[in-house]
Amino acid sequence: MKTDLLHDAITELPEDLVLSASGEGKEARRTRLLKVLVPAAAAALVLGVALPVAISNRNKTEFTWETRMKEPEAPGPDENEVAVEKRWDEKAEWERYRSLSLPDREETYDTTGTALSEAYRGAKLGTAVLTGQDIYSVPDIRTREAEVYRIEGISEQVAVAADLDGELFIYRNVDYRPETLGDMIRDYGMEQYMTFLPAEVQSVDKKGRVHTVTFEDFSGNGVFENLLSDGSVPCIFGDEALDVMTKRYVGFGVNIERAGVRNLGVWVTEEGYLVAPLAGPGKAFFIGKEAVEAFRAQLIRECRGVEYIYPEPDDTDGYEEFRTSGYQDAADPVSETVTGVTKTENATE
Repeated sequence: MKTDLLHDAITELPEDLVLSASGEGKEARRTRLLKVLVPAAAAALVLGVALPVAISNRNKTEFTWETRMKEPEAPGPDENEVAVEKRWDEKAEWERYRSLSLPDREETYDTTGTALSEAYRGAKLGTAVLTGQDIYSVPDIRTREAEVYRIEGISEQVAVAADLDGELFIYRNVDYRPETLGDMIRDYGMEQYMTFLPAEVQSVDKKGRVHTVTFEDFSGNGVFENLLSDGSVPCIFGDEALDVMTKRYVGFGVNIERAGVRNLGVWVTEEGYLVAPLAGPGKAFFIGKEAVEAFRAQLIRECRGVEYIYPEPDDTDGYEEFRTSGYQDAADPVSETVTGVTKTENATE
C-alpha cells in the first residue's frame, strides 16, 4: 500500500487520513502505513502473529505495542488509466453544480457530495447561484439557482445546505478561516458532533528507525482536555503554518457528518502545533509542547497500539521479509519467541 507524505491533507484528504512515516532506505520503504480504518474493518484484515514491542522515543513516555503482519493488498487501478468525465445528463445535480455563492457574501462554497437530513434544515439564508462546468458543451459554464439554508448546530461560516429539487446537500466554505481555536470549535459544533477514527503515533527507536503505531480503539482520548482546551489560541497561516504541515507526530481522523466532514486528518507536531484542515488549507494553531505531550501520554496510556508490517507483494515469504526488516531484530514471528533480550529491551538496543 503506497502512501503520499501529504496525502492531500492541505486540501481535504478525501479518504486518506494517512499519517506517513518518514525515513530512507530499505527499512522505511518496506514499512507500509495503515490507512485510517474503522476498527472492525482493520480486525478483519489482520493475519499472522502478534508480538510485543517496547520503545523509547527521544526520552518521551515509553510504551509497548504489538506488531502484526498484513497480507499485501491487491493491485489498485492502473496509474496510467485516465478517468473519463461523465456527461452532463449522467451526473447527479450536486455533481453538476459544484460551487455556490450567496448574494452579498464573498465566500465560495464547494459541494461535499453529502446529503443532509431534513431534520437538520435550519433557517433560510436566501437564494444562491450555483455554478457547474460541462466540458462537452460550448459555452461550458452552466448556472442555476437554489434555496440555501443554515445547518442546525453548524455555523454558516463553515457550511450551508442547498435544496436541490427537494433534497438537501452540504456545501462547505472554501475560504473559511477562524480567528481562534475556539471559533473553529464553535463553528463546527465539535464538542457535540465530532466523532473519531483511529489515531497514529510516530516513534523513533534508539537506532533511528521510525515506527508508526495505530490505536484503533481511540475515541477522542485527551483531545478536548489537551488539544482543544484553550480556545484563545490564534489561528496562524502562511509560511509559518506551511512549515509544520508535514511534521506529523501524533494524528487521528475525524468526522463531523452534518458539516460534510468525513475522514479528515488532524495531527500535532512535536514542536507543539495543531494542524487542522477544518480551519481551511494551510492553517494551524500553536498549542504548546506540553499540551501535545500530555495528549500523547494519555493516548498511549488508555488505548492499545498495533504496528502493521506490510510485506512486498512479490515476497515469497512475508514472515521472512519481516524477520529481516530490522524492526524486531531479536524476535522470531513464527515461534513467537524472543531470544537473548528481555521484552522491555526488544527493538530499543
